[in-house]
Amino acid sequence: MARLHGGGRHLRRTVPDPHGDRLALAVVRGLLLDLLATGDRDGADRAFTEFLALLRARERADVTARW
Repeated sequence: MARLHGGGRHLRRTVPDPHGDRLALAVVRGLLLDLLATGDRDGADRAFTEFLALLRARERADVTARW
């Protein structure tokens, strides 16, 4: 079972999704690069929080379709 950590909670999905994992990694890498380039920690934090909200909404909707 794949797990993504966010806000002290685990986001779980029942079917492994390698494309979703790659997307999550790309988002984190992109936000880290953005943070290094701009120094805008608040902006990077807000963007990551929004990404986690999208993952949670997808989980609540029990979406089984791939990204």
